[in-house]
Amino acid sequence: MPAEMNALGPTFDAAADAKKPKYEIYGFVIYIVSYLLFVLYLGWAYIPDGVLHSIGVTYYPSRYWAIALPAWGAMLVVFIYLVFYAHNFLNTPPLYSYTTITDQYASINPNVSHDYLDPDAIPEIQDISISQANAYLHQ
Repeated sequence: MPAEMNALGPTFDAAADAKKPKYEIYGFVIYIVSYLLFVLYLGWAYIPDGVLHSIGVTYYPSRYWAIALPAWGAMLVVFIYLVFYAHNFLNTPPLYSYTTITDQYASINPNVSHDYLDPDAIPEIQDISISQANAYLHQ
């Protein structure tokens, strides 16, 4: 049933809202399933073959993958960070590029104060002159 409007805003039908699934339940189920899968992984990695065969588990992946997959996952995370930084460096113009120089025709707002004495102040995004940047960096 759609929400109805009154003077204070939309009203909702509590009975219809109670029938909808709650996302907290989904999160709890995923939490429990992830722990069960982790216990299964640890069992597969550490329980000897004889014990697994005695309880009827005869088909499972090689133990090589118990070490290889987490190691590959860790290296994938490191690789993603390196690729992210490399991508940002490639997209950053060099210091001698004309796109890093401002002049009187750039979008500088003359009404904004450029004194950076207040460390809590966040200036608006704009181009600043190279002399102001040098004065700030080399005080």
